[in-house]
Amino acid sequence: MPSKQEYTVGWVAALHGELAAARLMLDETHPAQPQPARDPNTYTLGRILSHNVVIACLPAGNYGTNEAAAVVSHMRATFPNLEYFLMVGIGGGVPSAAHDIRLGDVVVSKPTGRYGGVIQYDFGKAVAGDGFHQTGMLNQPPQCLLTRITYLQADHMGSDMHSLKAVLEERLGIAGAAQRDTFIRPRSTTDILFSAEYRHHDATDSSCAQCDNKQLVDRGSRPSDEPQVHYGLIGSANQVMRDGMLRDNLAQNYGDILCFEMEAAGLMNQAPCLVIRGICDYADSHKNKYWQSYAAFTAAGYARLLLSVVTSVEVQERAADGKPMFDPEQSECLKSLFVTDSADDRNILKRTKGARVPGTAEWILDTADVKHWLSSAGANILWLHGNPGTGKTTIAITLTEDLCKLATFANGDNDFAYFFCDSSTTERRTATGILRGLLHQLISNRPELIPYLMKKYKIRGDGLFESFDALWQILLDTSRHSRRQYFIVDALDECDLESQKVLLAQINLTFSSSMSSATKPSFLIISRPYPEIRERLEHFVNRDLSSYRKLKTDLDAYIENRVGELTRKKRYTKNIAESVSTILRKKAEGTFLWVGLACSGLESYKAKDAVRMLQGYPQGLHHLYQQMLDSALQASDSDEGMIIKVLESVAIARRPLRILDLAGACESYQDEVEEDRLAFVQDNVHECRLLVVLQSGYVRLLHKSVKDFLLSEGEGCKINPPTAHASLARTCIVHILSHHARLGDGKADEIRGTFLEYAVLYWPEHAFLARQQFQVTRELKQMFQTGSTGLKNWFALYNQVKKYSKLPAGFSVFHVAARWGIVPLLEFAMKDIQSRLQVRSFAFEDEQFATKDGKAFVTEGALIAAAQNQGSGRDVLELLLERGCEGVEITEEIAIAAAGNWTQGREIMRLLLEAGSESEVCTTDVLEAAARNRVCGKELVELFVQQKGKELEVTEDVWIAASGNEGAGKEIVSLLLQAGHDNCEITEDLVEAAATVSNKCYSGRAHSCC
Repeated sequence: MPSKQEYTVGWVAALHGELAAARLMLDETHPAQPQPARDPNTYTLGRILSHNVVIACLPAGNYGTNEAAAVVSHMRATFPNLEYFLMVGIGGGVPSAAHDIRLGDVVVSKPTGRYGGVIQYDFGKAVAGDGFHQTGMLNQPPQCLLTRITYLQADHMGSDMHSLKAVLEERLGIAGAAQRDTFIRPRSTTDILFSAEYRHHDATDSSCAQCDNKQLVDRGSRPSDEPQVHYGLIGSANQVMRDGMLRDNLAQNYGDILCFEMEAAGLMNQAPCLVIRGICDYADSHKNKYWQSYAAFTAAGYARLLLSVVTSVEVQERAADGKPMFDPEQSECLKSLFVTDSADDRNILKRTKGARVPGTAEWILDTADVKHWLSSAGANILWLHGNPGTGKTTIAITLTEDLCKLATFANGDNDFAYFFCDSSTTERRTATGILRGLLHQLISNRPELIPYLMKKYKIRGDGLFESFDALWQILLDTSRHSRRQYFIVDALDECDLESQKVLLAQINLTFSSSMSSATKPSFLIISRPYPEIRERLEHFVNRDLSSYRKLKTDLDAYIENRVGELTRKKRYTKNIAESVSTILRKKAEGTFLWVGLACSGLESYKAKDAVRMLQGYPQGLHHLYQQMLDSALQASDSDEGMIIKVLESVAIARRPLRILDLAGACESYQDEVEEDRLAFVQDNVHECRLLVVLQSGYVRLLHKSVKDFLLSEGEGCKINPPTAHASLARTCIVHILSHHARLGDGKADEIRGTFLEYAVLYWPEHAFLARQQFQVTRELKQMFQTGSTGLKNWFALYNQVKKYSKLPAGFSVFHVAARWGIVPLLEFAMKDIQSRLQVRSFAFEDEQFATKDGKAFVTEGALIAAAQNQGSGRDVLELLLERGCEGVEITEEIAIAAAGNWTQGREIMRLLLEAGSESEVCTTDVLEAAARNRVCGKELVELFVQQKGKELEVTEDVWIAASGNEGAGKEIVSLLLQAGHDNCEITEDLVEAAATVSNKCYSGRAHSCC
């Protein structure tokens, strides 16, 4: 149970119905806390997503700004760490030509003009001859909430608030029958608006049965009954607004008031607060009781939606006595460790994928595989795999939500953390990102583990967080002195290929022992069954999710749920509903995603056309995507090239793109003002027919399988990945060249969040992924020619944006090419130097390339950088050796760098042996470095043994390096012994190295040569 100090969000309701709606948003309720005698409030405590929330309701029959202020004052005294408040409930809407506000819509307070979001229109003074003047200003909502509602506002503009609809449907799905009846949406026919001048006919009758229907305002019907969200000014006072004429006059005088209510003004200067109001009437004399419960429900739903995108990472965790759990240095370290809030990532997934059908996926906890994984004698690795769209992420969400409810976790007997990988975000697609996410959760929940992190942080600073090896060792160290740790990693296939290799190699090294160990962490990994993942994980316990029979039951339940929704919306007959369900089951092929897309398509057809349309729907995701693409291209008002450009840019982007990012990437509408560019590109996104969607202000592919479809080789595909990357790299570089003159030093804030920031950070990655398609054309030469200012300006901008991981001074075009593995750029740079030497003699020298006496040559630094490159080091090194001009020399330092390369060490070492002297490559120091390589050390040593046989000099340092190698040490020692190198003397240092590995591996065996 959380302490009082752990509650961070205050929620205020004015009416009993608003309190009931608020309670329905809780994921769990907490027991009551003792409170001071002077606090008369009654609280509901609980958790919404990752936030601990305190809900209070105004005393029955007491409303207004003063009562609200008193409730909040007591709440803040009892719960001292509340960061902000949400005033959530019902209000009277102000419909106008500019704002089509309907009953059930939501109004959110947002600063407008000179007002902070809420105006107390009855607080002021009367001025003789000049009427009433409002005085005093109310505070704005807190900045952290304003930032998040901007994201939701952008999402609303792009996707018609699908997110709010999902929240409402999810909460209704878990509600009891009585609650569902209470909060169900009234019929649209009861949403009527009379002209402002016309007053209610009969004060004794609350209904409008006797009112003159000729006074109704004809507004037409909406295409959907989903509630819309409006952002702007809210009028607050100690009296109910019941006059249509006064309503409109006040709204106009104060600049578009969207809603009137009675409590918010009492909170705004009392505490940081955001006001959220569901519209239950039109603030006129025609009151409407029918809509109050639903309006309270939509407002509460938006509050939950908002909390799903507000991160809790900045909240200072406190112990039960109210003192901080971490000192300032520890807090700074945790802040630097943080990459993403996995609870927020999970909530976004739930919102975008829609609510889980009640009762589905819960069976996963009862499977023999998961039970065995959780048992004390269980395997440390469990791999669950499945094809695209088969419910893997839903399984992962269920596990991460329900696992912690088991007694062994709820009682604190075991530790648990999870991570959702995502190929579209930089932070969530790397091996270090996974470890940082898991460690941050673990240590935040177990503050006593912080010393293991601080020990290395004090030595290495922020550089610690870029080291996979150091982070992995910290994880192992914490498991040795902790309760058993369980980690879930979802969508490992979405990680970068190199990150997959490193993480999977390390998992194989650490868990190579066939015996389980309770002192090792346990990983449950979920992914697609890609060959590169299968070859590393199939020897562990693994299961194809489609082999679970209950997954088919879940699919049937999902189909029944979606067809039920369509039946209610489209009024299907029983026969049509049964036919639709039958076709869906036949064509689904076990794919939830296919069913979801098919049902979304059915929403555009009348009931009489549903069966015919579904019968013509292609079977299988690939064919379905092809149909959607063909439909988008045929229906597009833009040219086909623009649709393809949008899809191409979103599919290959290295992080999610905002609308204006996408405009920059597509080089579209550049002569238009920003507002028009935004609107035009949004139109292009909508024309992509759900292949691309807007979520929280970002443009994303509907599903990762869409990316597979767009970038796969096959008939109908119009995107060539290398060509697309080359095009975007060129666009980024041109953008940098056209903008750098406008920015000086210290202007990083001016480019943050713009396409220029994206261009600065990611053009090298696109250039690398383009392979030979990337070429330095005439327009790009000013970026890369020797002596040009283009690269220097990019270098300065890069270091301003990446202030915690800057590039070193003296970075040249050769450094860029070697660091990112951009072979065509290296070719250009070499030719550029040679062409300059042909026309004149000049001196050029840096760490990687130099000229002397009219000749050019590659320096040792370039070869070392290539030998260290984990991604494309072999290709770069091969080019350097082939075209390195004169003076190329293979040194021992280059060979040592190659011997430490985890992923390409053997291939690079072969190149060095072919190009250099054996005496420089096969030295004792190089052999020692190879013996330390935990991934390909065995292959490297094997190469040396093949090259020199018994002539290979194996010193004590080599034996120590091999014995201390926790990954390949045993194999290396055996290999050397088999080759006849039996000169090993058992020394104290050797025994210590072997013992250290024994402790690290927790397997009880040392890699000694005895």
